[in-house]
Amino acid sequence: RRKWYADQLRKTNEAGATALYLYFVRKLKKAGLKRPESLTLLEYAAASQERLERFSVYDADFLRLTQIYLKMTYGYQQISDEERELFHDFYKEFYKNLRAEMGTLRYCVHFFTI
Repeated sequence: RRKWYADQLRKTNEAGATALYLYFVRKLKKAGLKRPESLTLLEYAAASQERLERFSVYDADFLRLTQIYLKMTYGYQQISDEERELFHDFYKEFYKNLRAEMGTLRYCVHFFTI
C-alpha cells in the first residue's frame, strides 16, 4: 500500500485523484457499500452521504470527491492542488474509518483483500 500510495503522490493532480477515487470505490464495495447498478456515481454519493459521513475528513467527504472526480472525467477539467489534497486527506484516514465501519473482526478477516 505504501508503495502504491507513493506512486500516486508522484502523478499529476488529475491522474492521482482519479486513481485514488477509483480505489475508494473498490474498497467501499468490498466493505459492503456497493453502488447499485441503477444509480450514477453522483446519485450513489448523495444517497449514501449519511452512511459515508464517518469517512469525512474536514472538507473531504465522499460526495465532494465524487463531484471533483466527475469534473475531471466528464468535464475534462483540471483540478487545483487544494482539490487534490482532499483526496489525500481522505486516504490518510480511510483505513481507520473503514475498520470502524466494518468492525474490527470483519476488517481483520478481510485485511488482505481490502
